[in-house]
Amino acid sequence: FDPAAAKQELAAAGFNPATMPPLPLAVRADNVDAKIIAESIAADLKKNLGVKVQPQTLDWGTMLKLRNEGKLPSAFLSWYADYV
Repeated sequence: FDPAAAKQELAAAGFNPATMPPLPLAVRADNVDAKIIAESIAADLKKNLGVKVQPQTLDWGTMLKLRNEGKLPSAFLSWYADYV
């Protein structure tokens, strides 16, 4: 965790958080935990780097379709083992 170094990396890559459009972050509409995590990610990036993140809730089918087509700039997905 090094916000100063992260800001330098953003600048070196040519990004200025003040002029960047909000970064869309897709989350499943039916996953309350994912929404909470996305809001926390958005708050942390805004606070520490000045990067605006816009959580977007999508139904699962739409999210999979867009992911498979490579049309999601970023998404919060998780997987948990369903076996011992």
